[in-house]
Amino acid sequence: MMQTFWLTVLMGSMVVVGVQADNAPALAAASDKPNSASSSNDSNETLRKGFPIKGAGTLQLSYPKSWSDSMREVRQSNRPVTMIKLSPGNEQDFAVMLEVAQVGEDKTRNLDVKAFLTQVGKMELPHAVEKSIDIQELNGPEVNGAYFTVTDKKFTAGMPQPGEYKYLTQGYAKLKGLVITFRVVSNRPEGAGKATALDMVRSARLLTDL
Repeated sequence: MMQTFWLTVLMGSMVVVGVQADNAPALAAASDKPNSASSSNDSNETLRKGFPIKGAGTLQLSYPKSWSDSMREVRQSNRPVTMIKLSPGNEQDFAVMLEVAQVGEDKTRNLDVKAFLTQVGKMELPHAVEKSIDIQELNGPEVNGAYFTVTDKKFTAGMPQPGEYKYLTQGYAKLKGLVITFRVVSNRPEGAGKATALDMVRSARLLTDL
């Protein structure tokens, strides 16, 4: 139950202009090769890494050194979007995907993340075990956002196949002039991986270009 959303800024609000559904992670077919963040076996060690965002600066994310990462830039609705995928070591049942778009601080200031996320969540409910969307806040020193988690009902009677995921955590976060779409897919309802991914988004920073 994975969806890639194309977003556009129209009249100062975020609007869904297209949706593509897929059971595999949206970035799984990326042509760029993942980079191992570290050869260290200590998954408790944290790396702070910068990802360049065109027209905005450098997005700094903190995550375990054992995670691998890859990045590519695409265009959605004639706007550059930076796509980042992170995978925890050799685990195959967990992945984190980010889509980062520079839309400007005026538009992010007026964006109601909870209201927008509620609309997105309703699109997931026909495929989910849950009957309603439980929106959770995700706020940090520079980030304001929210997220929800849903369970794919087609896996209630069986295990997902490789590349499929039972649980989806979907959210949006505002960071200065950036809108960050984040998705955590997993075959475990809770755990350190999901918590670490949410902390990574919560603690994100943007170093602006001079």
